[in-house]
Amino acid sequence: LGVASGDVEAGLIGRRQISFEVWGQPVALAGALADAAAPGSVLVDKDIAAALSERYRFVPARPVVIDGRTIDAWRWVEGV
Repeated sequence: LGVASGDVEAGLIGRRQISFEVWGQPVALAGALADAAAPGSVLVDKDIAAALSERYRFVPARPVVIDGRTIDAWRWVEGV
C-alpha cells in the first residue's frame, strides 16, 4: 500500500458510464510507493510520516524514483 499527500484534481468523466477520477503528483507517488512496497507493508511519503509520527512509528525505506526524481519513503512499522 502506498500513501502520499498533496494537491490533486478530481472530476467525473464519461457520458454513458460515468466514473470519478483523481489526478495529480500525489496519486502517481502513492502508486509508485505501492509498487515498491513489500507484500503486506505500507510505504508513505515524508509528509504523511511527519503528520502521523506521534501515533505511529516509521522507519526509512529505500527511496522511490518517479518521473526521474528520487523521493524518500518511510515504512509504517506499528502504532505507538
